[in-house]
Amino acid sequence: NLNRSGMKQRCPAATPVGPAVLRGYKLCFKRYADIVPADGAQVVGAEWEVSSACLRALDAFEGEEYGKVTVTVEHDGQTVDA
Repeated sequence: NLNRSGMKQRCPAATPVGPAVLRGYKLCFKRYADIVPADGAQVVGAEWEVSSACLRALDAFEGEEYGKVTVTVEHDGQTVDA
């Protein structure tokens, strides 16, 4: 989520880590802002440190149609599962 004020409302304990790059995916707008696998593509976003309570709040905000997947992103030369 790139909206800091929205994240502050939904997840006050979340801490922004910084920009992150997701390689091998592209951003598309089917019905929502989605990511889909795409060779040679990349999505630039933000990495946040969140608690389990924050994840529950985000899940509730996004609703039942929202799906989660684990991906590997790059931040400051390091890779992180997100």
